[in-house]
Amino acid sequence: MASKLRFFPVTVFFALPGTFLITYLISALMHHVEYILPTISDTGASVPESCVFGMLLNLTVALMLFIVYVRHKQISEFFKAKSINKSKEHVAMINMIATSAGVLSCIGLDVAANFQISHLPPVHDCGILLCFWCSAIYIFIQTVISFWMSPEMTSLWVVAVRGILGMMATALIVIAITVELVAEEKLIDVYGNFNRSVIAHWNSTQPGWPEHITSGLSQWITVVTIGSFILTYYIDFKRVTIYPPELVMHADPVPKPVEATNFRSLQYIYS
Repeated sequence: MASKLRFFPVTVFFALPGTFLITYLISALMHHVEYILPTISDTGASVPESCVFGMLLNLTVALMLFIVYVRHKQISEFFKAKSINKSKEHVAMINMIATSAGVLSCIGLDVAANFQISHLPPVHDCGILLCFWCSAIYIFIQTVISFWMSPEMTSLWVVAVRGILGMMATALIVIAITVELVAEEKLIDVYGNFNRSVIAHWNSTQPGWPEHITSGLSQWITVVTIGSFILTYYIDFKRVTIYPPELVMHADPVPKPVEATNFRSLQYIYS
């Protein structure tokens, strides 16, 4: 695993948008959503794409949790090996905050994957918000930590890229949420209620469609932005090695070694 850890971020980079692309194709071909930039949630709201949506995201979340763990251990070991000045004694706490944000982001994504918007909209929306905002927090904290780890572990250009991705993610999240709320208000003013079937088939003839498209585009770019941040770990993980854990068996009483005569007697019995 030591030489292959760097491929985990690459896998997530392709798996995250790839999952949504697959569910988009299924939902669009089955006419469950409109072809032009539906929201990510709508592409996984109906059967059978909702099954694919949940299954693939569960696997992706597992990989993301592993990446968050490896990054946490990398930071811990780096600052243990390096003499830390007084201004950075709090790095362990900051590392834990970042890891907690990363874990909460993964939990939010898993909630959104398994509680589809067509069945439990409030739970799904909470999962999406938890995922997006905790991802933004995680990216910003990791950018700061990356700066502290430069130049030994991280180049300054990588720090700059992570900072830009963090600002992009935050701006896109704000745009996606704000514009979608405006679009839904315009739709409710006309139809008088919040109809999921109307939203899934939102088109240019209906009010709020430009805002809805803007929100959908922001969501898709946000996913690519978060995936791109994870991809930058490819550089860090090339310098990381993980050894398999040791298993220690405890038995009371301790089993005695099997004598060779026992095997001969068993052979005689079964022959």
